[in-house]
Amino acid sequence: MTTYSEVHVRQADSGSGICGACCTSLFGMGIFVSMLGVLGWNEQSSVCSSRALAAAEEAVEAVDCDARPEMNKGSLVHFDCPLARESLPEWTPGSFGIDGAAEAFRVSAVRVTQTVEMLQCKEEVETHKRKQGDKVIETKTYTYTKEWSDREVESNGFKAWSVDDAWQALSRGCGGDFKGNRPFPVRSAQRHAQRLVAGNFDVTRHVGRVAADTPIDFLSSWHGWRFQLGGETATVARSAIYCGCRPEEPDRNQRDRVPQARPGGTEDGLGETPSSPQTPDVMIFSLRRPPEVPTLSP
Repeated sequence: MTTYSEVHVRQADSGSGICGACCTSLFGMGIFVSMLGVLGWNEQSSVCSSRALAAAEEAVEAVDCDARPEMNKGSLVHFDCPLARESLPEWTPGSFGIDGAAEAFRVSAVRVTQTVEMLQCKEEVETHKRKQGDKVIETKTYTYTKEWSDREVESNGFKAWSVDDAWQALSRGCGGDFKGNRPFPVRSAQRHAQRLVAGNFDVTRHVGRVAADTPIDFLSSWHGWRFQLGGETATVARSAIYCGCRPEEPDRNQRDRVPQARPGGTEDGLGETPSSPQTPDVMIFSLRRPPEVPTLSP
């Protein structure tokens, strides 16, 4: 088992039953009144939104890409224009500080995001209370598992460091050699164009609404390339850079294929070699761009 439980027994507070029932009733009444208010607000908001959309449909004016924005100041306009070249800067892994594979791809996009995940040890605590006569019995259960997370999981406060039985549960869930989750050597980040221009219109304020959910594929000549990143040996795969795992595996748990140390290998430069024992400090990070590169303006 990867869980550890401890039980605490304490004397129930006198009169707590009556007080609890009254408090629960008052709380329920408060929730009921609040929900009536929320329901009324939601209905009013829906009506206002419908009226606003109807008014906008009547007032909107279609304009050409070469229209002068100052001539339409204060008006509701619609335009369908290609993005200017300055809105599509060129990005590389070096843009995110990945100098060891700085030329592994080049892509022009409004926005590029880098997602970093690490397989970390996680402690979950569940508390259950029940009354037995004049006593309250509280059971706390600590569960230890390895999970992927794009945020650092603080492990210094784990129960396992102070209770031997909890440590046994941790060693079964996260490995007997677990010493604590390490900090991320590279963090998630995003880069975007300084200006977003379509036709003659500056729409920079909308740059954050541009989706970046299409994976960026690394150049095939870089597949299998290994380099040092934050003291780790990192490897370039088809659309991710990773340490100690193969990101193409859907469940990320199959470790039967790892890359050969073959710098500049071909696209199929992933060979069959025995996997080394995995520890919770495995990381993977990938980069993504908008689904389509808009047509450049003249």
